[in-house]
Amino acid sequence: NPLFAVHGAAVKQGLGGEPFWLDDAGLRVLFKGLDPNKVILISHNALFDACITAWEYDFVPRMTGDTLGIARAMLGYKLKSLSLGSVAQHLNVGIKGTTIHQVQGMTVADTKANGLWDAYINYAINDVEQCANIWKELVVHRKFPAKELVLMDRIIRCAIQPKLQLKASVLHEHLALVRAKKENLMQRIGFAKEDLMSNDKFAAALTTLGVVPPRKTSLTTGKETWAFAKSDPQFVELEDHPDPEVQALVSARLGVKSTLEEKRTERFIALSQLDYVWSNGKVETRRGLMPIPLRYGGAHTHRLSGEWKLNLQNLPRGGALRKALVAPLGYKVLAVD
Repeated sequence: NPLFAVHGAAVKQGLGGEPFWLDDAGLRVLFKGLDPNKVILISHNALFDACITAWEYDFVPRMTGDTLGIARAMLGYKLKSLSLGSVAQHLNVGIKGTTIHQVQGMTVADTKANGLWDAYINYAINDVEQCANIWKELVVHRKFPAKELVLMDRIIRCAIQPKLQLKASVLHEHLALVRAKKENLMQRIGFAKEDLMSNDKFAAALTTLGVVPPRKTSLTTGKETWAFAKSDPQFVELEDHPDPEVQALVSARLGVKSTLEEKRTERFIALSQLDYVWSNGKVETRRGLMPIPLRYGGAHTHRLSGEWKLNLQNLPRGGALRKALVAPLGYKVLAVD
């Protein structure tokens, strides 16, 4: 993002080291002077921090550890929030500060002008101390399995060291097709998009075609409401209504409301325009590499789930999106569950 800027970071070298603050220039000196083969990089939400250290500072350590993922695996069944503050408080290893809420949206100059710079630095130093304490408690004392740390590192590398090549031309073709299908549906039924997006207007449109709009009792409010969700059988049945106009109206509603395919394709196209540079022995620049962000222990069964509003585990079988990812590699697309 062109608006991205590093204010700085709090760093603690060794679990017993004294934490300190470095600005952007200081961080570049630090990472340049470190031997990545002798470093384990630990943070809370490492997928975020590790991408920055890899893509912005050209530093990929021998191993990356994520206290958020570890906490999710060990404490997710009992904590509603796995934020740094929540985990630290639960483990009784520190109290998170609040300065971050005072400086949101501020530049470095804004933070200094408002007299919050020192408090901001102390806030970050306190954060990194709590992160180290969480690691000591869950990994050192409670013996989080070493083999899981290796697995976690590999999962994070799927994002920070992308290897999969996106085929932008296939993605653009697919996006045009999705949009064209939507437009054709809208023209066929003769209703405005607003009529489909609004529940009340959509109900009125169904009534105009002689259909009694289905209703249900909301599980959230306990009140009666429109049953227009994909999980509502009465609504889904309307796709097979004898009147083709009703079929088209319902299909258009599902197509307009469900923009997942369109947004996901747009997201992939944006990713296909990114340039990645990292070394690990040599500098390499490539455009269109696809990060695969995954959440360690994301499901209650401890399996992986998606991140960054993406989940490449759930691509359509043999679909255009999957072909855009796999075809450039010369592999045949197989349907495997």
